[in-house]
Amino acid sequence: ALLALAGAGLLSACSGGSGGGSKPTPPASMVMDPHFQRQWYLANDGSLGIKGADINAEKAWAITQGSAAVTIAILDDGVDLGHEDLQAKIVPGFDVVDGDSIASPNPWDGHGTACAGIAAAVTGNSRGIMGIGARVKIMPVRIAQKAKGGGNWVVRAADIETGFREAVNRGAQLLSISWVGAAPINK
Repeated sequence: ALLALAGAGLLSACSGGSGGGSKPTPPASMVMDPHFQRQWYLANDGSLGIKGADINAEKAWAITQGSAAVTIAILDDGVDLGHEDLQAKIVPGFDVVDGDSIASPNPWDGHGTACAGIAAAVTGNSRGIMGIGARVKIMPVRIAQKAKGGGNWVVRAADIETGFREAVNRGAQLLSISWVGAAPINK
């Protein structure tokens, strides 16, 4: 997806770029959510980080805001299934850790929920943030967890593979994989 955006001239280089100098503004047809101004990665005006180091979301949104026919699987520590900015976008997923279809994180885990919001939070509801794919669906696939109190994630190589297979077999067209630092358990 990033290569397609870069090829279409919609992705600025992270070291700088030709991004605009004004505050980010969603297309007129989109209602701005309250934390949009903090989402520097959508349209960075330089007030946070490097001016133009962003994905030029406004230009992309002028072309498309995604499609409800597209599902992004979030392979992570789960997604909060009751989150007000995500609930309407969630399709049935899979919890590899527990072996069931309820891919909710432990109360102390939240990385997958944050990743799901960045990818596809409900946009224009005057709450939270604006998801990049305003119309796409989210499939939570829980492949990892942390011990209570912190520490590294615990994940097995076989669980990662199962998560990939389950996501594809359940209809995900895109896989979001945003994790590092897990303590591998190859059992």
